[in-house]
Amino acid sequence: NEKKENVYVAFYDPRVLPSFLEALEEHEKEEFLSPFVALCAEDERDTTNLKIFKGKGLRDIENYNKNELRQLTPLHIEKLESYEEQRSYFKMAKSLKEIYPNELHAYSLDMLEQIAKERTAKMKAYGLDKYNQHFQLFAWEVFYGEDYEKNDSSGVLSEILQSNLSSSEKFKKYKETFTKYYSIGDEAS
Repeated sequence: NEKKENVYVAFYDPRVLPSFLEALEEHEKEEFLSPFVALCAEDERDTTNLKIFKGKGLRDIENYNKNELRQLTPLHIEKLESYEEQRSYFKMAKSLKEIYPNELHAYSLDMLEQIAKERTAKMKAYGLDKYNQHFQLFAWEVFYGEDYEKNDSSGVLSEILQSNLSSSEKFKKYKETFTKYYSIGDEAS
């Protein structure tokens, strides 16, 4: 509120959730929903439908019939997560193309999206799980070629990937070694 006092809201109440979320600014809604795959509540205008508020930055609200929602299985949840991943590949491809339009004129968004998907899968297998890590590694693959870490004759990059370091430590060490190996400066950040 305006007085900067703590305010409590029963967001977990399905009657309160839709009004609460619709009253938030878009960035507040994204922050609130970020830990959730989805939250659902009755549609106050049509009680036969449930509103699904998707987390992880998805901004759209979809209505599902209550009977359909009851039939959600792990496969449906997997499809929601798969949709999120697809959006991140597209976001990476589009961002890189916007940053380097001249250098990437020969690449279609579909081509870049496929590279992002493949690089992300490889890096997730090594425990690198953050979007910014995936984006950086995807950009390097586009500019330095597929499996560029295999060109490291000393094998240091591969050793780092296979190490037991935390995701952030592994990425930091990998980035430092990569920038030395390829003698690149600020454009690698």
